[in-house]
Amino acid sequence: MSSVDLYIYDLSGGLAKNLGSSLGLNIDGLWHTGVVVFGEEWFFGAGGIENVEPPGSTELGSPLKIQNLGRTELSKSEFTSILSQLSHGKFKCGTYDLFRHNCNNFSQELAEIICDSSIPQYILDLPNQVLDSPVAQILGPLIEKYTQPTGRAFRDSGSPKPLFPYTKYEVFSSPIDPEMFLKKFRTLCTKNSTQLTNSLENTIKIYFGSKKESASFINSIWPFINRNIDDWAEEDLIPFLDVVRWAVAITELDSTTYKRIHEICLKHLKGQALKDPLIFRLVLRIWCNYFIHNPSREMVVQETESIISVLNSALKEIKEEKLIDSHVQKGITSLCLNYAVQNTQIYDEEKSTIVLYGLVPEYMKHLNCPKAAIRGIYALGTFIIKNQMAKQIVLALEVESELSSLNTRLALNDGIYEEALREFNKIL
Repeated sequence: MSSVDLYIYDLSGGLAKNLGSSLGLNIDGLWHTGVVVFGEEWFFGAGGIENVEPPGSTELGSPLKIQNLGRTELSKSEFTSILSQLSHGKFKCGTYDLFRHNCNNFSQELAEIICDSSIPQYILDLPNQVLDSPVAQILGPLIEKYTQPTGRAFRDSGSPKPLFPYTKYEVFSSPIDPEMFLKKFRTLCTKNSTQLTNSLENTIKIYFGSKKESASFINSIWPFINRNIDDWAEEDLIPFLDVVRWAVAITELDSTTYKRIHEICLKHLKGQALKDPLIFRLVLRIWCNYFIHNPSREMVVQETESIISVLNSALKEIKEEKLIDSHVQKGITSLCLNYAVQNTQIYDEEKSTIVLYGLVPEYMKHLNCPKAAIRGIYALGTFIIKNQMAKQIVLALEVESELSSLNTRLALNDGIYEEALREFNKIL
C-alpha cells in the first residue's frame, strides 16, 4: 500500500499565463504532472516512462502544487508489473506527443489504474485550449526542452508477475473534500430545518483531516445519517453515501452498522439505479470497500445472492443499445473481481456460480469501458484459474468470443487488455 500524490508543474514558468493574458486567452500554465507512489515520482516524456527519487528532483524543481489522489492497495511488485505493461503498450518510448499524448495522459491513466482516481480536468483540457493558439507556437520549443529524458527510464527487472490469480481487492478509498461536504451538509440542514452544531462541524473537520480511524464518525456523523437517510430526497443522498464509502474503507465498523449500510444500499439500488448513476456508482463502491475489513467482507460474501440479484435486475431494465455510465461499469467489474479474489482464499463453488451465471451474460453486452473490460478479464481469469466449475461456466457462456469481439469493438490497442486476454486464453 502507498499514498498516491500528483505533482503539478508549469513548464512555462509563468510565461503561459502572461502570454495568454495578452492574447485574451484564459491559460494559467502549461501543465506537466508526475505521479508519486512508493516514494518515487513517475512521469512520461520523450524517453518513455521515467522516474526520479526523491520526488520533485527533476529540472523543473519543486512542484507548484501537490494533490493527493488517494491510496493504492497494490504492492510494489504489482505496481511495477503495471508499469511494465504500460511501457510496452500505450506509453512505450517513441509515442510521446507534446499536446496529444503526453505526461498528463500518462498520469491520468496511471491514477485510474492504481487508485481509481483522476487528475484535475483543467489539466486534461489544456491541449484543446492551446493547440491552435500562438501560445503553443511561441512556447513549444521551450517546453520540448523539458520533455527530453531527465530521469531514470523504466526497465523491467526480470520476469513479469503472472496476471492470474489477481490477489488484491479493488477498493475506492479516495479522500473526501471536507469543505465541499460541509457546504452540502449545511444546505441539507437548512432544507430540513435541522441545526448543524459547532461540535458536529468540528468533528467532521477533524475526522476528514485525519486519515486514521476515528470513533467520532460513529459517535457523531453516522447516527445523523442513519436517523435521516430514509427520508431524504435522492439528490441529498449522494454526499452522505460518499462519506459512508470512505468510512467503510478506512474504519472497521460494527456488524449492526454494516448490516444497516447494506440495507440502505439495496434499498436505493432497487428501482433507482437507472435514474441516478451517481447513486449506482457509490453503492457499488461501498460494496467493493466491504472487502477491506474481515467483518464487512464476511457480510458482503454472505449477501452475494442478494447483491448479484439486484444488480442483475437493474441491468435487465437497460435496453441493449443504452450505455451504462463508465464509472458504474468499473464498479461492477471491480465488485466481481473482489468476489474472485475472495474465492481464491476461501473456495465457494456456489458463490462463484452466482456471480458468473447471475451477472456475466447480462453485463457483457453493455460493456464498453476499456478500464472495466480489463478488470473484467482479471476477474474471470481469477475465477477460473483454480476452479474447474467456473471454467466450465465461462466456456458455456462463450465468454472467450465476447472478450475477443470486445477487443475489436473498443479498439483496445494499449497492450494491457491484449496481454490480459492472451493470458486468459492460455488458462481457459
